[in-house]
Amino acid sequence: RPTDLCALSQAFGVPAIDLDDAEDAHAALKEACEVPGPCLIRVPVTMQHHVMPMVAAGKANTEAMDA
Repeated sequence: RPTDLCALSQAFGVPAIDLDDAEDAHAALKEACEVPGPCLIRVPVTMQHHVMPMVAAGKANTEAMDA
């Protein structure tokens, strides 16, 4: 069973927004940006989407792989 990252975040006192549960993603993001301090934003991404740039394990963000 996958870890509920939002619940874990909230258990440590950090607010969390799950865009998968949000009726209005724009409003949820606006709410998250207005939180004073840190706020976890969970954005679900399907396996079919290729999130770029990709960074190999152990490499720096400046060493991203090209698509």
